[in-house]
Amino acid sequence: MEKIKIVLAKAHKEQMENPDIQQEVVDVQKFFDENDFRFKEGAVHFVILRGNYEPIDKSMTVAGVFVNHSGTPIKALKGSLHIELKENNEASFPKMDFQFPPEFLGEIKHKEGFIIHVKVPAERMPEEKRLYQATELAGRIDDIQVIQ
Repeated sequence: MEKIKIVLAKAHKEQMENPDIQQEVVDVQKFFDENDFRFKEGAVHFVILRGNYEPIDKSMTVAGVFVNHSGTPIKALKGSLHIELKENNEASFPKMDFQFPPEFLGEIKHKEGFIIHVKVPAERMPEEKRLYQATELAGRIDDIQVIQ
């Protein structure tokens, strides 16, 4: 089992004084310590933690971790994120392009992961369910460009 250290992106470091943020980092670190992730070498991965669906604005806030398993530190990251609801082929989320420049990201070392929350439009979701666990969602990143 590989040890991944959970960190905050440079732009979020000052938030570590917030007790809620501290607790989230502790909880996410525990999640990574207790689960066996087998990351492909030489790549950046995205691990979904949870999703909170908001039926009023038909969006889901997805919490996840970008894991650097590239072998070297990264200073910027660009690509596309795809989210799926595993048990519901009707639900859909648009592809989202992301870009984390150096002034946002800082430096993420090999075997470090940074937490991100992203609000995603969601269509054809069950209105009665709000909270989705990691096992109910799938995420994939494409067109990754890494600046080292």
